[in-house]
Amino acid sequence: MNFARKIVDAEKLIGIIELPADFKKKQVEIIVLPPHQPLKRKNKKKHKSSFIDELIRNPIKTDNFVPLSRKEIYER
Repeated sequence: MNFARKIVDAEKLIGIIELPADFKKKQVEIIVLPPHQPLKRKNKKKHKSSFIDELIRNPIKTDNFVPLSRKEIYER
């Protein structure tokens, strides 16, 4: 990834970007990056929906359901 980096006096940035008060009258480092863009994947494989994916999207509703306690989850 390409980027640019430079150290300048904060006073040069007044009117361009809002800085916290404790940054004023000091030197600051500027790093310029391109906007975030999702990575493009080569050979995109479509995710096949699994039984778990389906349950997460559409949970089964039951009466008198009591979730496990933290202790019960970790008991073996």
